[in-house]
Amino acid sequence: MKLPILLAAALLASAALAALVAGCGSDKKPPDATGPRVDLTLDRFAKVRSLLDTYHARYGKWPDGPTSYEVADQLKATGLLTPQLKADLVNDAGQIVDGWDMEIGYYTGGSLAHPNLKKHYESLAEQVPMLVSAGPDRKFGTDDDLFDPK
Repeated sequence: MKLPILLAAALLASAALAALVAGCGSDKKPPDATGPRVDLTLDRFAKVRSLLDTYHARYGKWPDGPTSYEVADQLKATGLLTPQLKADLVNDAGQIVDGWDMEIGYYTGGSLAHPNLKKHYESLAEQVPMLVSAGPDRKFGTDDDLFDPK
């Protein structure tokens, strides 16, 4: 008779712990959804956006994607991505990275593969490229993704 009670108590304790770990409140965002890595990501977004705007003003078009590696190569070839900016924005693999050292997604109207981007920014992405960070969980398409423009 004691075994079913112990089993039920263990299941309740397990469920409570799982809810506490998964929820940690109603926002359901990871604990580091704000802070220095987010600030670094937003700073890198601003620098990349400035480079993209300058490229667009000079050449009348946006850099071709679809990867940040290709965008970085084009910005470097035009002289816009200086060695100092490259050291700040680009990893050893040549990718433009966020505050978690993950590649920043670069999306234009023709490359809206990111589900949240397609849903919310389709018309905007036809006008300007979108930059997307996978955010603290390092997974694209989740609620903690960071976007530029917002």
